This record gives sequence, structure tokens and C-alpha cells, in this order.
Amino acid sequence: MPDASAYFNRGVSEFQAGNFKAAIANFTRAIELAPNNASAYYNRGSAQYYLNDYYGAIADYEKAAELNPNLLNPNLNEAYYFACRSYALRGQKEKALQSLQKALEKGYNDFQSIESNQDLNSIRALPEFRKLVDGFKAKA
Repeated sequence: MPDASAYFNRGVSEFQAGNFKAAIANFTRAIELAPNNASAYYNRGSAQYYLNDYYGAIADYEKAAELNPNLLNPNLNEAYYFACRSYALRGQKEKALQSLQKALEKGYNDFQSIESNQDLNSIRALPEFRKLVDGFKAKA
């Protein structure tokens, strides 16, 4: 019987091939076998994101960040940023700003993406967005 890492690796392969539903199934099985695997949650969230399942993506990105909030791996630190994007796409502006703040606090610093990614159009004009981003840019 395959272990969690085998399912995780299959999930990565399916994700890279663009087979997001199959990737989700494999990441889900990996999570069932190793429920503290932050990377599996992050990757499943990304597959859900690409299938426009923003609520599923948010839940998994937040779980990944909860399981490993201080991990230096930039892919996991991006979990908060992707949660921000997902919330913004769903019109949940306050939650999007909260997730963006967490992403920036954890070291996310791709300001070009923050300033240009279309997913953030619903929050970019908010004064809170400007204040948050400008404040962290000044520290960078």
C-alpha cells in the first residue's frame, strides 16, 4: 500500500500535468495518511484554486499556514498570499486584507505581483491596501 509521500508525489505529477482533479484526489489521500503535511494542504489548495474552488483553496492555504507558519519555504509562505487572492476574488475584502497582511508579515515580498495581479483588483483601490503595501515596501 502506498504511503503518504507516494500519494503526494503523484499529486505533484498530476498538478504539473494540469490534471487538477486527479492532483486533488492524490493530495487528499496524502493528507488522510499524514494529516500534518502542510505541503499537501498547500498543493491541494493550489489545485483547487486553478479549478476556481476559492473556498476550498482558502481552507487549504490557511491550514498549510497554520501547520507551518514559520517555514522559510517561499511556497508555503505564499499560502497567505494565495488566500488573499482567493478572498479578493470572492469579494471578501476584509479577509483578503487580513491574509495579505499575514503574507507580508511572514516575509512575502513580491510587490510586483501584489501591485499587478488581477485577482487583487477588488482591494487595490482601498486605502487600507495602499497603507499596508506601502508600509511593508518601506521596510523592505
